[in-house]
Amino acid sequence: MKCTLLSGAAAGLCLALAGGALAQSALPSGMVFFVEDQNCPTGSLPVDDAKGRLLLATKNPTEWGQTFGAPAITGLNERDHTHEVTLSLTLEEKGISGASSCCNNRATSKGKHSKTVTTGGATSDLPFVSLLVCKAN
Repeated sequence: MKCTLLSGAAAGLCLALAGGALAQSALPSGMVFFVEDQNCPTGSLPVDDAKGRLLLATKNPTEWGQTFGAPAITGLNERDHTHEVTLSLTLEEKGISGASSCCNNRATSKGKHSKTVTTGGATSDLPFVSLLVCKAN
């Protein structure tokens, strides 16, 4: 486990976890933490609900434990995503001589017009770090 660039409580936590063994009194029971390893240290278990998810902290108890979006990301692959956008514009009435003949089928009417389109699929291409989430017993 790497303990670089840590200070204060974070450094103490890292030192308590170093070597893969979790000191029995090092962490409060139920504390959730991240490790840069394939396995949680002795004295803790993986948090399965966190696999492939972006974790967000919140102060609102009604939001605790909520899961949005499915399925979770697997491996180190970022999912393609799309956006749906509705475009609207209002056209004024304009008279154009000769434009309203018998054969002009490309003209439109005055008033509000809208169209909903979906963008092509893409990833954000932002860098990310995947860490194992563990919970102290």
